[in-house]
Amino acid sequence: MNIYQIQQSLISIFDEIEENGGELTPELERLLQITEADFKDKVKSYAEVIKLLESDIDAIKQEQKRLKDLADRKQKVIENLNNILISAIEQFGDIKKTGVKYLDYGTGIVSIRQTKAVSVNDEVLKSIACAIDDTILYNKENNQLDAIDRLNIDDITSILEGIAIDDDVLHTKLEVNVRIPVSDIVKSNGYNVVRELAKYTDNFSLTPVVSKSEIKKELEENGACAPNLAHITINKSIQIK
Repeated sequence: MNIYQIQQSLISIFDEIEENGGELTPELERLLQITEADFKDKVKSYAEVIKLLESDIDAIKQEQKRLKDLADRKQKVIENLNNILISAIEQFGDIKKTGVKYLDYGTGIVSIRQTKAVSVNDEVLKSIACAIDDTILYNKENNQLDAIDRLNIDDITSILEGIAIDDDVLHTKLEVNVRIPVSDIVKSNGYNVVRELAKYTDNFSLTPVVSKSEIKKELEENGACAPNLAHITINKSIQIK
């Protein structure tokens, strides 16, 4: 089946729809209307167009995958060459007054640029969330939710012994995910919210998140922060002018 099997009178309409981003104008919609008189022919033609477009989409997706794989391979080559250049320039390059190492090869300059980024230990982050989740569920199962007004940090860190300390825990934020009608939301912050969620349903989860900007700021200002949870990573890349 190919495009020439479709009624020639409809080809221009389908082309115009594609050129219009797939959207139908009132005029195009009128032309595509199916009447009893052309019911069979148009149904057949439209079905053939759908099959043809589905085939095109499959081919496009395959080409997208091929191009993505190609781009990934080229990106990997760039990363490897960057690492080689960084190593060579750090060993043999000149140093600017700013302390940046570089090489001026006449028609261009290759220099090493350093940026700071926070690398989070996802396994520690998950462990912290699990420890808090376990503590809340333990309190629920033992009818202790209303007996306390906050979680004890020592209870959490005891579960995390050898994995994280209180500073790691206190620099973690939690996204509490649960479906509740707005009319049922009566609490607004802190443990009271978590307690009410735990009482409301068993189907809620805690997703840990970290503010990298906050940790980075504290690390740079104080030199220490959440030592098991995060650390400053120096990323190096090549800058070519």
